[in-house]
Amino acid sequence: MEETGVHLEARGFPLGRLGTVEPSTARLPLIAIHPFVFGVPEGTGAHVASREVAGVLWTPVSHFLDRKTHGTVEIPLGDITRTFPCFHLEEGVVWGLTYRIFKSFLEIMESSEVQT
Repeated sequence: MEETGVHLEARGFPLGRLGTVEPSTARLPLIAIHPFVFGVPEGTGAHVASREVAGVLWTPVSHFLDRKTHGTVEIPLGDITRTFPCFHLEEGVVWGLTYRIFKSFLEIMESSEVQT
């Protein structure tokens, strides 16, 4: 609700919790992120509801499972440019902590599909 305006208590259904994610660089604050995954009905609206969020978009999970969307992105950090793994979207890229969280989710999905 805080970032996207989606009221999960009213519209969502919990799917589970992912492992804790922490920044891997000293440049970021010392934080621990405990991601929870929720499903929502098709057509659920979302919008930018916090200055912490640059944008909101819906993308099918199948897009991220397609290996063609996996790649790298160069991000300028001060006087150097670093290369990070990412998912490519028409609208841009998913990288950094968001990439790591979503990659973890996809790995769980893929391992579940193999077992079923």
